[in-house]
Amino acid sequence: MYTKYGRYIPSSVLMRILNFVAIPRSSSHNPSADLARVARSNNYMRCLAEAVLYRSIDLRNRSETRLSRCLSSVVRSTRRQAVVERLAFSYAPATSQKLINTIRLAFAAMVNLRDLEVYCAQDHPSRPSQIATQLFSGGCGFRLEKFSTDFVVDSALMVFIESQRGLRHLKLTQNPTKSASLVKHHDHFIQGMLLPNLRSVSCTVSFALSLLPKRRSIYKLEILDTVQKDHLAYVMAKIGDCRGVVPLRELSIPVEECTPEALYNIAKYVPHLHSFTLHDVRLSLTDVPYHIANLSRGLSGFDSLRFADFTFYISKMYSSGRVRCSENSFCHFMIKQCPSLGKADLTIQEHGMSPRRWSLTGSECWRKN
Repeated sequence: MYTKYGRYIPSSVLMRILNFVAIPRSSSHNPSADLARVARSNNYMRCLAEAVLYRSIDLRNRSETRLSRCLSSVVRSTRRQAVVERLAFSYAPATSQKLINTIRLAFAAMVNLRDLEVYCAQDHPSRPSQIATQLFSGGCGFRLEKFSTDFVVDSALMVFIESQRGLRHLKLTQNPTKSASLVKHHDHFIQGMLLPNLRSVSCTVSFALSLLPKRRSIYKLEILDTVQKDHLAYVMAKIGDCRGVVPLRELSIPVEECTPEALYNIAKYVPHLHSFTLHDVRLSLTDVPYHIANLSRGLSGFDSLRFADFTFYISKMYSSGRVRCSENSFCHFMIKQCPSLGKADLTIQEHGMSPRRWSLTGSECWRKN
């Protein structure tokens, strides 16, 4: 592209500028509006701006009209179809047939789509089954690497997942249905006959317990529902049975009223974790710094932990005023018990108050907010 002064600007430089423009500057900043204004300047800039604008499309909790317009614009242009790499949207079961057809056409046209997130709309919390039949029965032209959904895991959804052989990251927030038609697909998936490249799974406890002991390639596991403290040892024993070529390195798990003994159980079965995220859910707590220091004893079982993220969700505080968490206790909590740690985060979420966050890198600890 030439400027009005006759100077040539390479397209690679313009793409770097547009990629910088696409970064949100604040919570209220809408970079899509800036890119749209650039696209209207001339045909050359339109091609470049659309490559950035349509690369990642996020339409979660947006209206059906907005979703229909966006996907229709993608279907009408082969150039836009080729640049879409990520798509996220919310879907209502009562959606019109016209929008369903538009979604099917978009799925068939987005040949370079690699990341798909489909969620039920907020005003449809029931998540009825057979939604996957409506969306995916028309065939798909993409090969996903990442798929996330809160749809009911029925046979139609499993058929779609099975067709995506290149999947590496999978997130399912619902438990599988108990229908007989799902048994074959579920067993094949669990036995590792399908999705050979799967490495990262976010799912419920029951799904993880049936999945992990049979598969040998999962390196990252995120448990989405809270594990009861009496059930934790059994859950970790099952997770620890996964002794594969690719060992489990990253674990995220919410635990009800976590104790040092609970951390010992986790470290006992997966001692070689590199990253560990704990969500401690409890009804009450009287002394936060003491609890952190006491809980730190359980970290001594990890021999190669590099990153830890601890979040405490506290419903009630039985103390006078707002409880303070000193930086010294946080440093002692991390450094003394787990020398291998390179970075750690701590979040305290009290009922009715804004979360407070600390971060530790090496021997330095600071308050994030």
